[in-house]
Amino acid sequence: MHLNSIIELDLFIEVNNMKIQKGNIKETLNRIVFDNNTRAGRIFVIFIQSLILISLVTFTIETIPDLSQEMQAILDIIETITIVIFTAEYILRIFVATEKFLLLL
Repeated sequence: MHLNSIIELDLFIEVNNMKIQKGNIKETLNRIVFDNNTRAGRIFVIFIQSLILISLVTFTIETIPDLSQEMQAILDIIETITIVIFTAEYILRIFVATEKFLLLL
């Protein structure tokens, strides 16, 4: 079994153990996004931190002079993907936040 499959399975089990109900989805997502004491929260934080590192590395590589067009295209794709994920994360944080005004500052 691959590591990704194990992480997905653990996340699935943990989320299901939280007994998600129709009105409880927002609370469950809030715990995952803001509480890194849960396994799902730790996975979320590690994923976002890893993405930040990937973003920093790609930004650094982009500063190399005489970078090939192929490498530049790959870096552009990685940058676009990270921006989309960071934007989705921010929107998710606003959606599940209990004090939305503080997040908007």
